[in-house]
Formats: sequence, C-alpha cells, structure tokens
Amino acid sequence: MDQEVIDILNLRLLRAHREHGVHLKASWILTTNDMLANLGVVVAGVAAMVFKSPLPDLLIGLVVVGIVLKGGWDILGEAREARRTADSATAGAGS
Repeated sequence: MDQEVIDILNLRLLRAHREHGVHLKASWILTTNDMLANLGVVVAGVAAMVFKSPLPDLLIGLVVVGIVLKGGWDILGEAREARRTADSATAGAGS
C-alpha cells in the first residue's frame, strides 16, 4: 500500500514536467509501469485464490512483462528522438 501512495505522489509531481526532458519522461513511464505491475500482482493473487489455480498469476505476469517491455521500448524511442534533436541542433549551430 505504501508503494502505491509513493507512486501516486511521484506521478502528481511528474505530471507537469514529464515533457521537460527524456529523464522525466522515463521517470513517468517507469512509475506508471510500476503502478500497473503492482496492481497486476494484487489482481493475480486474488484471482489465483479465487480460482485455486496458478494460471491467472502466469497470465497476468505475461501482461506485466508486456507492459515493462513496451515501457522500455518507449523510453528508448524518447531517448533516440532526443539524441536526433540534439544532433540536429549541434549540426545547425556549427554551420
């Protein structure tokens, strides 16, 4: 429960600044993914108890893996774009 409170506080602080740099955008993505993963763990635990099966845990675990991979891909894309922008600005200033 404490982790969710911290994540919500972080998201509130980051919301206004998430477009002000790759590092802030990455923090936004990571914190959002952390909240989704935590929620997934809780849902998987409840579903495993209700259905008396490990299958919900496995399925939700796969969804969490997908979320994490997409988040990493998004962060790499943001970093790539920031690099291109910085390289263009540097090339333009050198002319």
